[in-house]
Amino acid sequence: NAFCASCHGTAGESMTHNWPNLAGQRAEYTYKQLIDYQDGRRHEDERAMVMITIVQGLDRQDMADLAAFYAAQELPGNDEVDKNHPAHSLVSVGDPQRLITPCAACHGVAGNGGINESPAIRGNPEDYFIRTMKAYRDGSRNNDVAKGMSQFAEHLTDEEIKALANYYAY
Repeated sequence: NAFCASCHGTAGESMTHNWPNLAGQRAEYTYKQLIDYQDGRRHEDERAMVMITIVQGLDRQDMADLAAFYAAQELPGNDEVDKNHPAHSLVSVGDPQRLITPCAACHGVAGNGGINESPAIRGNPEDYFIRTMKAYRDGSRNNDVAKGMSQFAEHLTDEEIKALANYYAY
């Protein structure tokens, strides 16, 4: 598991702004992402090639074990919510005029994650969050269930994405 630790840290807390934290991530989500890399459904940029290459040597049990390991770690950040943060309205209410569902509907107000494949998003590096949201928005990342994130991100401005990244990064 040294490959994983080199980018995501030994307990799943990324040591750079390029990679997501995996600590405390829902096992179902991590497992789905590993399967998506292996099956070629997740390939949004050149960084994904590292993951695509690494997961080729994993079987389904390896992936389930990795997902369970990271899920057992503590989720970075805290449960405190800054109701005065500029992104709080998008998180808690969304924007019905632009058909943007509140982030909290799937990810929780503090970003702890929802049910099944809805990931925890709190505590991730801002650069990673911004890159991911832009990839959903421009369609280069399209492995989201029922294209939910793609549909919501499509309407977000760069400023809103940056504010959301800051909100969830703590």
